[in-house]
Amino acid sequence: MTQSQVLAPDPIFPGAPQRQNVVRAMGLLFRNCIGIAAGIDRDGSVLPALAGLRAGYIEIGTVTNPHALRITPNKRGNAPLIGVNIASPQAGFSDNVLTDYRACLSSALPRAHYIVLNFSNEAAQRTLNSGGGHRIVSMARDEISRWHARTSGRTPLLAKLPAGATGDVLPVTQSIAAQLDGFVLAGEQPDRIAEIRAAFPKHGIVSVGGVRSAEDVKARKRAGCDLVQVHRAYAEGGAPAIER
Repeated sequence: MTQSQVLAPDPIFPGAPQRQNVVRAMGLLFRNCIGIAAGIDRDGSVLPALAGLRAGYIEIGTVTNPHALRITPNKRGNAPLIGVNIASPQAGFSDNVLTDYRACLSSALPRAHYIVLNFSNEAAQRTLNSGGGHRIVSMARDEISRWHARTSGRTPLLAKLPAGATGDVLPVTQSIAAQLDGFVLAGEQPDRIAEIRAAFPKHGIVSVGGVRSAEDVKARKRAGCDLVQVHRAYAEGGAPAIER
């Protein structure tokens, strides 16, 4: 059982006569489970064109320069939700890396429906598994809590991680996971996704990597994902790939 669920007739998305595809995850409503992965639009400059697709959400980034974001929040009820994926341009961990994450987070919070801390490359994964990773996640959670206190909003916090192979050690500790609302898992093995879902039954799970067809989406959903992202399928197939 995942946090996703099919809901009754939809007053929020007037363009859809029924809510058959709407997904609830991490306290948000997505108009469907298909999203555009980070890397297609790194700063929000092509967001107006991407928003015309029938995707349920669009992830901007990875943002490493807090001044680079070009997102104007769209409050229309039938618009896709926007996530912002952030990181530091510096390898390893230091106070400067923490400052980079904080600055990017401050820039993204007024513009994003959800935030992703990117720990998907090897150097960032080492940081995550050190005390530095705990400091970054704790800082982000504190900053988001202060933002919520001022705005009465809700902005889920996720971490992007390599999913790994079946049987590997989990990609994040329980103590770090307790500060997160969900994960973006990079990998192509549904069995591994099912393993992580079993370990973290209350977290949102977004799958990215190797999604080329509707059957790939169904396999990720059966494994326990709430949401699925596409990158190459859209880059090579354009809007028709999203429709399929």
